[in-house]
Amino acid sequence: MSGELVREGHSGTGPGTITPDGCAVELYSRLSAGDEPEVIEAAVPAGSSILELGCGAGRVTHPLVARGFRVTAVDESPQMLECVRGARTVQSRNAAEARHRLPRPTKPRGDHCHVCDHPRRRFPR
Repeated sequence: MSGELVREGHSGTGPGTITPDGCAVELYSRLSAGDEPEVIEAAVPAGSSILELGCGAGRVTHPLVARGFRVTAVDESPQMLECVRGARTVQSRNAAEARHRLPRPTKPRGDHCHVCDHPRRRFPR
């Protein structure tokens, strides 16, 4: 395993770097977005700003950027964020911490920031 140590209670295997929550960066960089970008595009006004929490390697980020959305991609893993292209990236372990790392708007804008939260969840057995 390379990169950061895996947090207690998490484990992971796979090619390349393993993130603190046990995800293999190389594997995640190969996953397809499925229909998530289409669902978001249908629900969010064109050209809006999107705050994507738990963006990973950009599986959903990249198609959203290609559709003209302004994406701020947040993830705890710098190795995952290295895979993200075309979006502003913020390294943060959680949404509250990320909020403090994002610039505050100086005036209201015509578009809204929409949150896309789809990190993989793990539940105890």
